[in-house]
Amino acid sequence: MRKFEILLIAPATPVSAVRESGKRLTLGNHGSGKLSVFSFFSRFWSEYVANGDIDDPASLNSDKVSALSQPKADSRRLSSSPAKTSSISHAVAVGGIGANWGSQSSHPLPPDKVVRMLRENGIQKVKLFDADYDTLKALGGSGIEVMVGIPNDMLANFAGSPKAAEKWVSQNVSHHLTSNVLIRYVAVGNEPFLETYNGSFLRTTFPALKNVQDALTKAGLRNQVKVTVPLNADVYNTASGLPSGGDFRADIHDFMIPIVKLLSDNAAPFTVNIYPFISLYTDSNFPVEYAFFDGNATPVNDGGTSYYNMFDANHDTLVWALQKNGFGNLPIIVGEIGWPTDGDKNANVEYAQRFNQGFMTHISGGKGTPMRPGPINAYLFSLIDEDQKSIQPGNFERHWEYLGTTAKLSTASTSAQRVQELWSLQET
Repeated sequence: MRKFEILLIAPATPVSAVRESGKRLTLGNHGSGKLSVFSFFSRFWSEYVANGDIDDPASLNSDKVSALSQPKADSRRLSSSPAKTSSISHAVAVGGIGANWGSQSSHPLPPDKVVRMLRENGIQKVKLFDADYDTLKALGGSGIEVMVGIPNDMLANFAGSPKAAEKWVSQNVSHHLTSNVLIRYVAVGNEPFLETYNGSFLRTTFPALKNVQDALTKAGLRNQVKVTVPLNADVYNTASGLPSGGDFRADIHDFMIPIVKLLSDNAAPFTVNIYPFISLYTDSNFPVEYAFFDGNATPVNDGGTSYYNMFDANHDTLVWALQKNGFGNLPIIVGEIGWPTDGDKNANVEYAQRFNQGFMTHISGGKGTPMRPGPINAYLFSLIDEDQKSIQPGNFERHWEYLGTTAKLSTASTSAQRVQELWSLQET
């Protein structure tokens, strides 16, 4: 299920976007043609930086940002200086591209087949929305890093029972680690502060997070497995319309700070889901070019820093929010990012290719964003379409697949050429 989220910043005027998230994945075809870009972010990523085939287009300019407005949960506080952070000491801040693997499909692929495709295509990280036994079993010995998930409907139980958290960690983390499943993160909830939840999880998210962290510590896994809470980009906003005005939303500020502090105390990352498509979908006046990475949009200037795309502006609004509250060095993971291929006039294969390829190129050089130079950890959404997801947010909700074919990479001379070839294969 997806949730409503306010997305970010447009060059001319702050934009609020609403989205529903919680996506999962399922294999399928799109009405606008087959888009199986699974291989797109596959080996391409592993060879990208090594070959140095593509420079980061973001390096073209860096001087502008439009701001984000989002109405939801709570968050706001003060502290810390706004100095830019260029290096992060936490070990989790290692860049790379992963994939979201959901389960809301009427005809799911066998887990072992998905894992084989992941390995064949060089995907080294996967983010799950639960801790399905068969899925984790299939990932054993694969060498793929795993983020397991605890659904929102389990938060109340974990919040009220340390024993329940300990049992879950024993069965779903410790057990699989002994079978060579490389579990590195536990996602506690999924966008629990979405406004559409009407505060249902505001008071259970942190207690559940704390009990899961305590359970990991008790199991001797504190340094091996990190907790996190995937949050929608609407947990922060900016009154000025610029990234530098970023702070946690006032209504959820007092709920956000304990979460962020626990993450910081345990060298764990802040996970955020960013969807420029949603801004375009919810606001007919949103500048289309600002959603992409071609550098064609009118930049937003924030005190001498130029932002040429919504992703950088949104991301750095979060960085400012963290800095203002004393957590300027907290690692950030982009838990979900992608573009749908059907279900809306702007949801099509061409735009999906442009966005995802642009994003890969944008982060490939490890340049990062103006406020957070360095590698970016991100999980593309998603491996496969999920035909059982709610379409309340929009018909596009079931069309985010990047996995539909198992086409192997050719011997094209450069990673850039291979990417172009893969996109061609998608439509055959």
